[in-house]
Amino acid sequence: MTLLQLSGINLSSVATQYGILGILAVLLGYFAWSTYNKISKKNDEDYQRLIKKNEELEAEVANLREEMMALIVEERNRMAELVRANTEALTDLRRTITDYMLRT
Repeated sequence: MTLLQLSGINLSSVATQYGILGILAVLLGYFAWSTYNKISKKNDEDYQRLIKKNEELEAEVANLREEMMALIVEERNRMAELVRANTEALTDLRRTITDYMLRT
């Protein structure tokens, strides 16, 4: 008798034909299947939660990157101004030294 033929047979005839081992095998299969479904559902929920967290982190990184680039541009401009001022000061110092040397 195949499993497809069991649809018309009641539980008591299955118990008498397959015995307690058959019933235990069916129960074990049922519990294994239900446990598999629970674990699978939990894994799917965890995966979706990880995807959401990853998207949040990517958005936060993008915001931080924008802020960092704005700060870098601002500091680059400030450094350019400092270099320009330093160059002017060195030029003035060189002129002063040159003028002093030419006078003496």
